[in-house]
Amino acid sequence: MRLGKVFEESECRSLEDKYNNLNSLYRLKNDSGFVYIVKHASSTIPLADTLMAISVSKENEDPAKIRQLIDKAKVQAEEINEQLLTLIEFCDIYTNNAAPKLSINNTLMTTDEQQDMFFLAFQANV
Repeated sequence: MRLGKVFEESECRSLEDKYNNLNSLYRLKNDSGFVYIVKHASSTIPLADTLMAISVSKENEDPAKIRQLIDKAKVQAEEINEQLLTLIEFCDIYTNNAAPKLSINNTLMTTDEQQDMFFLAFQANV
């Protein structure tokens, strides 16, 4: 009976060690992903320039050109929106060793604040 208890405790410690190792690897992956995203972030200036070109267009300008600018702005906004959502997803805050919660599109969030930011950005859809 005593031997079974020792084996059970040993197995629990082993599972806990595996969980802690996996959790630290997750944090390392997340931290390096966040740094990569920040370093390689796309500029929002091209989108701003495209929106400015649309806003200063004249009534007598070629409608095809305006349509092309609008389509270009949509693509640029989609890219920026995706980047923003990914950045929010990767900005985990590890307070009190919070367990990640599953959220929209199988994303993982660790705080309510992070989840709220993601919801707002997802709904805003730049």
